[in-house]
Amino acid sequence: MQASIRCTTGRLNGRTAERHDGRTTGHITHCPNHQIKTEKKSADQSEQYKYRVAMSHISYLIILFYSYLTPFFSPDYSLSVMSAVSEPVAIITGAASGIGLALVKHLIAKGWRVVMADINDVAGLQAAQDLGSDRVVFHKTDVGSWSDQVSLFQRAWQWSGMGRLDLLVANAGIFRPDDICDTGSDDTPKEPALEVLKVDLFSVFYGLKLFVHYSKKNPQPSGKVVVTSSPTGIYPFPFGPEYCSAKHGVIGLVRSMGPRLQKQGIYINAVLPGFVLTGATPAAVSSLVPEDYLTSLGAVCKAYDMFVDDFTHFGQCLEVSVDKVYFSNPPAYCDEAQAFITSEVWTKLD
Repeated sequence: MQASIRCTTGRLNGRTAERHDGRTTGHITHCPNHQIKTEKKSADQSEQYKYRVAMSHISYLIILFYSYLTPFFSPDYSLSVMSAVSEPVAIITGAASGIGLALVKHLIAKGWRVVMADINDVAGLQAAQDLGSDRVVFHKTDVGSWSDQVSLFQRAWQWSGMGRLDLLVANAGIFRPDDICDTGSDDTPKEPALEVLKVDLFSVFYGLKLFVHYSKKNPQPSGKVVVTSSPTGIYPFPFGPEYCSAKHGVIGLVRSMGPRLQKQGIYINAVLPGFVLTGATPAAVSSLVPEDYLTSLGAVCKAYDMFVDDFTHFGQCLEVSVDKVYFSNPPAYCDEAQAFITSEVWTKLD
């Protein structure tokens, strides 16, 4: 339907008037002057209809919003559900004993919810039960198995209740020396035992890959990863070359991925605890270490706090010796050529 347009001035009788966008708006019946006055009853009715529809939509949204919020203010609403929204969630591997268990207790005391992972389900379940908290759950995990770690992260994601994972403490590790120099008397030596590499190194790759995947699903894509390495990751350790190699590899991973992950809001660092006396420490070894050279679990937990509570460190390695901490930096480049190739050329490919 065309709107009737009446011009009060001018000589435009019988011509078609156009809007500023070039479309026909109506037929001019009389133009006594240059001022055009438009009578648009149908347009007004259309505007009123749009207004009524918009108001009905707004009313519906208000009712919907009110019905959503009402349970939160109800006395019957579960406080545990409300607190779960704000409590951060961590996965700790090797959590059934030693440093791992100490970190579980430490984080729970700070208000975290923790998924304990360990291959020792007897000790792990007992430890979780002894804690007597609904903010901890145990999941049996062989960290050297990709499928086991997939199951662990799925369980943690579901258990969080709100779809969030904030921290991975890749702490699981074993120490089983296998003398490479002992080739035996057979024509062909037996295959080297590489279980240490699976548990101490490969597992960190598995966990990091999964954590990066799930951190992207967080309400705010971000997270922290703290890896338990060792001073043997930066110093020679002839007694356990497999263990030493694994810990060196972990540090290489942390330093290499630190800057890259930081761009995605993920902060990865490593803690290198000194000699910590735990139930798993062989008596023959512990008897050789002077008491004033021992590193306490409390000192180790404080070192982890430096990375868990901080958003400035990434790709860093922190040594813990007795009651002191030291940042361990990579060695200096041998010359400008090596510095350029490593820090300039390869980084441009990222």
